[in-house]
Amino acid sequence: RARVTHEAAIGSVNRKELETLMARGLDEDDAVDIIIRGMLR
Repeated sequence: RARVTHEAAIGSVNRKELETLMARGLDEDDAVDIIIRGMLR
């Protein structure tokens, strides 16, 4: 079973995208989840 840690995920996330989502009210974990799901689609 594979497991991705938050630290591993954050390295591949565009910081500007993350900050934009957080500015719109998402917490960091939710913002990272959305960005990663977008990458996988």
